[in-house]
Amino acid sequence: MPGSSRFRPSAIESCTCPFGLTHAWDGDASAGSYRLRLRGQTTIIPATATVTVRVPDGMAVSRTGAPTNVRGGVAIWHGEMGIRRDFEIAFQKPLLGRIATRVWGFLTIPAFRT
Repeated sequence: MPGSSRFRPSAIESCTCPFGLTHAWDGDASAGSYRLRLRGQTTIIPATATVTVRVPDGMAVSRTGAPTNVRGGVAIWHGEMGIRRDFEIAFQKPLLGRIATRVWGFLTIPAFRT
């Protein structure tokens, strides 16, 4: 079945699924957020996962929904998946960058529409 993997019972297996989504976040040029939901299943030995999120260039992580290790523009979570694990990572430009981006956006809006 596409999109699924089978693992032997009582075996320790590792599965790496790297993928990159360049436009997977909500927001504008000054700030935004990224949401991800991992679905697991109940097992005797809980499955673990590592989630790494790189924020857009020029922005920094401002808030995370789960305890996350933040280094620069990269947020890394590692832990047990459980049945469902939700992530939300908010990011933004520094204060002056946010102000400049919003002022520029306001100044480039046409005064009259034809």
